[in-house]
Amino acid sequence: MSAVSAIWRFDGRPVGDDIQRMTSALRMYGPDGSDVWSEGGVGLGHCRMNLLPEDRGDRQPRTGGDGTLVLSAAVRLDNREELAHALGLEAARLRGMADSDLLLRALEAWGEDGIPRLMGAFAFALWDRRLNRLICARDALGEYGLFLHQSGGMLAVASMPKGLHALEDVPRRLSERQIARGLLLLPGQGETLFEDITTLPPGHVLVAADGRVDIRSFWSPPAADSLQPASEAEAVEAFQELLDESVRCRLRSVGDIGSHLSSGMDSGVVTAVAARLLGAANRRLTAFTSVPREGYEGRGPFGRHGDEGPGARAVAAMYPNIDHRFIRLGDRTPLDGLDRGIQTFDRPPTNPCNMIWADEISRQARDSGIRVMLTGQMGNMTISYSGRPYISELLRGGHFLTWARECWHLVRRKRGYRPAISASVFPLLPAPLWRLYDRSFRRLQDPFGYTAISPAFAEDMNYRELAAESGWNLDYQPWADGHAMRLAVINRIDLASHHLGMLAGFGVEHRDPTQDRRIVEFCLALPGRFFLHRGIEARLLKLAMRGRLPEGHLRSGGYKGYQAIDWHEALTRSRTEIAEEIERLEASPMARRCLDLPRLRRLVDDWPTGDWHSPRVTQSYRLALSRGLAMGRFIRRMEGGNQ
Repeated sequence: MSAVSAIWRFDGRPVGDDIQRMTSALRMYGPDGSDVWSEGGVGLGHCRMNLLPEDRGDRQPRTGGDGTLVLSAAVRLDNREELAHALGLEAARLRGMADSDLLLRALEAWGEDGIPRLMGAFAFALWDRRLNRLICARDALGEYGLFLHQSGGMLAVASMPKGLHALEDVPRRLSERQIARGLLLLPGQGETLFEDITTLPPGHVLVAADGRVDIRSFWSPPAADSLQPASEAEAVEAFQELLDESVRCRLRSVGDIGSHLSSGMDSGVVTAVAARLLGAANRRLTAFTSVPREGYEGRGPFGRHGDEGPGARAVAAMYPNIDHRFIRLGDRTPLDGLDRGIQTFDRPPTNPCNMIWADEISRQARDSGIRVMLTGQMGNMTISYSGRPYISELLRGGHFLTWARECWHLVRRKRGYRPAISASVFPLLPAPLWRLYDRSFRRLQDPFGYTAISPAFAEDMNYRELAAESGWNLDYQPWADGHAMRLAVINRIDLASHHLGMLAGFGVEHRDPTQDRRIVEFCLALPGRFFLHRGIEARLLKLAMRGRLPEGHLRSGGYKGYQAIDWHEALTRSRTEIAEEIERLEASPMARRCLDLPRLRRLVDDWPTGDWHSPRVTQSYRLALSRGLAMGRFIRRMEGGNQ
């Protein structure tokens, strides 16, 4: 992974000093080498961190097209062989070729039309000296990021906002509207927490020429039911091949490979496939599992167990080349990593209680020589999609016999009528009836319960309109359309800054095979019957992983654990520090306006002595309090207050 920067002053004013400042600000993301190129009013910068074997010989910005093209790219191409064949490159020539070189050759050959042919992670800026044009693009699923600032006479792009803030033209000013979005966990719609800085959306290309900037999509997700395999066996075989390939292409590394391994399905699948592929090459895999402290006896909510160790151990035991490590929190608290996270992510961490064990995993991985960490964060929307919305889709479409049959199987497998009723009826209820039910019986999804946003500030920002603009339902009514639901969640999750921040913090790159474009397209295009059939949820994955995961995992869909179940002990250790932080926030005008500080103060004063895993307490402390503190600390740092 690398960090990219580019600037174009349309009046031709020299930008040599500008691009140097931008590149220097991004050096923490690429400490293995940096360089800049400038000519008149255009400049490109690049910072490199060696993660791929081919990175060692990479030198950017790179010139091609007989000197007419200049490229700065953060890129990992997952279809190198396919691209090389299409470009007429022999295998011997491809060997050792940097991905940026292959990318430039693709752009030389096909121009902008070559961008959709790229599989993998990329964010790049390409200056065309002949056409006086700047082209920027970001991969379809947004694994790598690109931030933009445009003023009357300038366009600047960078891998992180701090690269743009290095310019005098770009003030470091927060957007109240986006602070509200961030507190409510709404998709950003291409905007950031900073005024005048946006993101290039995943799957989009920017073309700037003649002082005009045009942004358009180069990737569209497949339509629902657009893939119709002849049989279930054919679908399973195709899925297995894609799953193996999505993991295989993410194993390229200058160091060892690690994986997150919980007791659930997604990380178990990724770990199992990686171990199988690495084992064939006589390589080892280190799997990391977060577990509670020794002797912890608390139980998780909703029947979820608190110790993921046994379930994860069952997966690791199937593969002799897995080295399995348990990670405990020790004396760390959710406040310990806030400043590091804000500095490297350029935004507040979204889950401080989980961040401490994720940080410890990365720290131990780094110390063990691991450079790539495999995850399965997108799995619920792709490989392990349950198919549950298929029930309401059948009912809504008038397929009553199939609906009745699936409900019957679901009742038998779940040993009760509630799952079938909720899957059938709840998605189709009129919104007022759903809200009445939710508030009468569940009371779990009130945004003023699970966030720290000030109610007055939320009303000023017209928070329900913000949610509607984002395509998000704050009532959290179950979706009646599984394809639309998965697209909404996929579009909501943008982990590019998180991945780059973890890389800067620990030198370990996080890669998610379940986010592979080919996997996403395949899963979105399949009809619901391949995911839910005869009451078996995530059926496609369970069939594909027979013999690769323990039978207990395949029967149950994984052992649903509760990550960092001892989070409340870590939070309690920092109670005094939390009270002091709230006092500092009360001195911040923006924090007072955006955050419900009186509520946070009451939470500290009325600290629970038990019942930590009840929905009310969990929402108030694990979610609202910890996230509110993270946003507040971010606001203070950006305001220039005490660090």
